[in-house]
Amino acid sequence: MDKVLGLLNRTVTLYVGFVAVCAMLIDPAAARIKILNFDRNAAREVNRFALRPDVPFDDEVFYQAAAYHRGLVRLLPDQTLSYGALGYIQAQRQRFRKAARAFEKAAAHHPDLFGFHFNRGLVYYQLGDTARARAALRQAINTPPAPSVAHDRLIAGRMFRDPKLREAWLAERVYRLKSAHEFAGRLLSAIDSGQRVVVNSGQYFYYVPPVETGVIPLQSLVGGTNSP
Repeated sequence: MDKVLGLLNRTVTLYVGFVAVCAMLIDPAAARIKILNFDRNAAREVNRFALRPDVPFDDEVFYQAAAYHRGLVRLLPDQTLSYGALGYIQAQRQRFRKAARAFEKAAAHHPDLFGFHFNRGLVYYQLGDTARARAALRQAINTPPAPSVAHDRLIAGRMFRDPKLREAWLAERVYRLKSAHEFAGRLLSAIDSGQRVVVNSGQYFYYVPPVETGVIPLQSLVGGTNSP
């Protein structure tokens, strides 16, 4: 049954894509919005999964979210945080080589964000490439936490209207950042000593892309009529 539903979802995706391409000949801006909005709910479900431990993993949702982020960076090349989201999605789906390529792009565009170097280290470790894992983890450890905290504060301002909820979420994110930093050190020591450490999917660090919270209105990005 799950395979049938998955095939149906992918068929619908292809159909919507075909319709959108046809519409692009008439109204390019509107067509681009439709293409992005089709899989946007899936991308938001990934956000919920990454930020809340009670949300179950759904491979089909992650498949659609990957399509969304690939489409977003093709249409809007400046939305480079989507590379990080794509890497996270592929890591959760255990497509580690694809995850590594996406995290490399994210880290190249955002070398000041700890999480992308940390994630590169994890995924290379899972691929058995200890040399690259070691280099990425060292870069993560040497990356100051302030830019990551600043990013989360920007996101929290849009996600929470209640100041108490906002500060509670930010405190949890700071704790998560500290824990990831400590794990990077332990993993690096294990690599240097030849010990094995278990890396699980919950240890990847996730940054919510600003476009997913309304920090950047989607219509304004693609030239729609609701631009501010």
